[in-house]
Amino acid sequence: MNRRKLEYYERVGKEVWDKINQPGFPKTRCGTPIIKYILLNYSTDISFIEGKAVEFRKRNLGCGVYECWMEEKK
Repeated sequence: MNRRKLEYYERVGKEVWDKINQPGFPKTRCGTPIIKYILLNYSTDISFIEGKAVEFRKRNLGCGVYECWMEEKK
């Protein structure tokens, strides 16, 4: 994989991670390489948003598209 693709995945992966780590737990869609970047580079086990314990969730929509969001841990 060339350097430009890796830089692109890194930039978009950071944007997606920042977007879903908001109060209100927004959902977003992204591709498989972005999900792989997030899983490899961020702690997806448990995070805290406004004092609430949340965890990373993803759902495969098919054709390499995923919906991802943060969900309050129960």
